[in-house]
Amino acid sequence: MKFGVSIRGRLTGADLAVRIVQIAAALPLLYVAIVSGWLSLATRKTVLSYLFSLGVCTIPRPVALGAAALYRHAGGEVLFSMVLVAAALLYGLWMNRLLRSNHGRRVRVILAVLIGLDLIARFLPLGFLDAFGLSAELPAFLLRAGCLVLILLDLRAEKTAENSRPAPTNSGA
Repeated sequence: MKFGVSIRGRLTGADLAVRIVQIAAALPLLYVAIVSGWLSLATRKTVLSYLFSLGVCTIPRPVALGAAALYRHAGGEVLFSMVLVAAALLYGLWMNRLLRSNHGRRVRVILAVLIGLDLIARFLPLGFLDAFGLSAELPAFLLRAGCLVLILLDLRAEKTAENSRPAPTNSGA
């Protein structure tokens, strides 16, 4: 994998970071789909329930809080999961367009700042921030930190490519 600005369809660090968030948003839907057909799984801690927790913990905190508010008002896990997956799909499409635009560098910087703020927010001593326990929060934190590193590697690769370009010559006499 080569980090940097996408040329001819290469997967960049920012692309990978967006896909990680999309996969994390799909994990709750997987849990809901399987548990709806096998209700006894809902009463036990299983790999599926852990994946649900990991998915909810990995998505950005504001998104998770918005999804939780939707769940409280609608009362349905299916609606919660479907909205989360739809939002992830739209996010991926939107980010794909933005990352390949002329403002790709600026978008990467904004993404890095937002992920950094999200990581800092995870340390705030608020009760709802640790609802899923350390076993899901720690890997989710590491995944989000990994997303930040991927984006920073993109920015560094772009800066390196920028510095390695030959300087324009002034040949006008």
